[in-house]
Amino acid sequence: MHLIIWLPFAFFAILINSPVFALIAGIIYGMSVTSDNYRISETLASNLLQAGIVLLGLTLSVESVINISSMYFAYVSAYILVIFGIGLLLAKIFRIDAKLSFLISSGTAICGATAMVAVSQVIKSKPKELFAAVAIIFLFNIFAVIVFPSVGRLLDLSPQDFGLFAALAIHDTGSVLGAAMSFNNEALETATTVKLFRTLWLVPLILFISFLQSNKHAKPKIPLFIFMFVAAIFINAIFNLNSVVISWFSFTSNTLILAALFCIGAQIKIEQIRDINSHNFLYALTLWFFALVFSCSVIFLF
Repeated sequence: MHLIIWLPFAFFAILINSPVFALIAGIIYGMSVTSDNYRISETLASNLLQAGIVLLGLTLSVESVINISSMYFAYVSAYILVIFGIGLLLAKIFRIDAKLSFLISSGTAICGATAMVAVSQVIKSKPKELFAAVAIIFLFNIFAVIVFPSVGRLLDLSPQDFGLFAALAIHDTGSVLGAAMSFNNEALETATTVKLFRTLWLVPLILFISFLQSNKHAKPKIPLFIFMFVAAIFINAIFNLNSVVISWFSFTSNTLILAALFCIGAQIKIEQIRDINSHNFLYALTLWFFALVFSCSVIFLF
């Protein structure tokens, strides 16, 4: 019943092409649901988002993706190494549990919940620790999707600059795409390419943490949809898709991403927010502050 009530809001968000409205509608739905029987599965949210990203690949040119990747390779690599290192250092200062610090540091440096889930398998963290880390990062994502596009316009950032900023400063892929879409579609191209390159760093990160944890059995995996995204880009180049087809793929991609944002918002639970430890929250917020400073430095100094 709850879903029937809130589905029109999701469709309205798609109609007006508003990532912020889609996310907020999902949050309201998620917080209003009292039974798990009415909850939207995380798998659905993930599948919609990944399908949207793959279709987005069909609208991009090989040349632009290579240019963007090569242009920002050094910045993304430096960002990940610096932020992960700062995260571990701050954990000592804040006296944060080692496993929680690995979760939050990897989530901030790489790709939010995806990185945290992957790392949790290596460090054997407790479900409660993982849920706490995900809840904190989720709050940051909500703030970023709602506020960052307006800040970008206030600072008069170009679409390319905002796309880079979003791809570095925001944790989860869905929120990066949501913020970029709120800015404009040109920013979405840069944000998607840089963010997915950032996600690839999950493999060396897992190997590094496995070494620290002396876990020789960890098997890092690159998400399949990244390969599909790259394949989609080459399909566009090989078949030289015309503007009408590309426009249709662009619209479908946007629709799927908006639907995914609604589903992502619907994952929130009031009890998860209540269980957030203020000390851990301050640690994660301080680390995010350094991530924002680094991202702004890349935009304005380089």
